[in-house]
Amino acid sequence: MFDDSHEATVRMWPTAYCKECNRPFPQQESWAKKCLMCFKADRDYAVLKGDLCFLWAQMEIQRLQQELSRLHGIDRTPPDTSLQEVLTPKLIRDLLNLSHPDKHKNSPKSTAVTQQLLDIRASLKEK
Repeated sequence: MFDDSHEATVRMWPTAYCKECNRPFPQQESWAKKCLMCFKADRDYAVLKGDLCFLWAQMEIQRLQQELSRLHGIDRTPPDTSLQEVLTPKLIRDLLNLSHPDKHKNSPKSTAVTQQLLDIRASLKEK
């Protein structure tokens, strides 16, 4: 049996989506933008059995998300509008204002959401 502190540690990690494959991954560090598999592929690192277990978990999460969407009748098809048209600078500013950790007792979730919004804002500025 493993130590319960491991669960407590990973429970704090927010879910992010890999900028390469768009699969979910646990974002242990706020600067991490790629999942383990894409990170290793970029550097030609060996893929180990544990990495394959991670890939299986990613695929299972995606399958379950799709099944939940189907059961709830949610259409996950992206709209025809571009992300830049939907996420205007004003909307991002408003979302940042609403999600800022200072307004939520520095909760890990508000920190993660704020970081994701900052990343989105930065990526839209690059385009």
